[in-house]
Parts: sequence; structure tokens; C-alpha cells
Amino acid sequence: MLAGDTEYVNVRTEEVRTMEPSPGVVILIGGQKMRKRLGTTWSEISLRFMSVWRFEETGWRMVAWQSMRPSGSSVIPSK
Repeated sequence: MLAGDTEYVNVRTEEVRTMEPSPGVVILIGGQKMRKRLGTTWSEISLRFMSVWRFEETGWRMVAWQSMRPSGSSVIPSK
């Protein structure tokens, strides 16, 4: 990304679910779709993600992020 040959556009976040495993901690899971340019080549990317947020003195802070490309027919588990 520092070389300037990578670009992300049309980023859409969808199907976001939240969980609060303990007071002051929230987990988000969902999907993202976007277009990515690497050099001169554009591609469509679909990702699943999980982020963990913690409430601190200064407000909410993201403390963890993981994303991956889904395999097959990935779905969000029901509550």
C-alpha cells in the first residue's frame, strides 16, 4: 500500500451482528464487499470479518480485527 499501487473503492459493509460478551466489550461480525486495484488490475472482493471493541476512558477502541475470504456458501450463524 505504501507503493501507491493498491486502491480500495465501493466498500460496503453488510449483515453486521453484534454480541456483548461482557460489559464494555462488543464483538461485531459481518461481511464486506469492495473493488480492489492492485497495479492496473481490478478485482471484486468479498470478505467476512470480526472486530472486537472495548470501552475505555477515552471512548470505544478497536482492539482486534480479523478478516478472511469466505469459502463455499459461508453464512452468518443465527443467534
